[in-house]
Amino acid sequence: MAAARRITVAVLAVGITLLIVVGVFPTRTWLAQQASARRAQDELAALEEENADLEQQARDLQDPETVADIARRDFSMVMPGEEAYVVLPPPDETADDTSEPSVVAPTDVVPEETPTGVRRIVQLTWQGLTDLW
Repeated sequence: MAAARRITVAVLAVGITLLIVVGVFPTRTWLAQQASARRAQDELAALEEENADLEQQARDLQDPETVADIARRDFSMVMPGEEAYVVLPPPDETADDTSEPSVVAPTDVVPEETPTGVRRIVQLTWQGLTDLW
């Protein structure tokens, strides 16, 4: 009787192990594949929506009026015979209106002497070598 019980327990253990191997692992793989398929479907839907938007933009760019509007708005272009005006922003209100604008006088720049003779040859040689690097 003990031997029959051991055999029954062994058969049940093998049966449960086979059930787990045959049932659980493929089920887990199937669930992972389903999740991957859902993500791919979502990505496909987003790409199709973006593609539809781009196709609409392409159709809009076939209209000369739309192209002219974009050229005016983004590139400040005008049609022949039109005049373009630029409206500047108002001056900064924090500046003191009563003061004279500050003008900085240039410093007296002494022109550098042009070397002659050997000095000129050395300078040209040095310049040629440094231009290589």
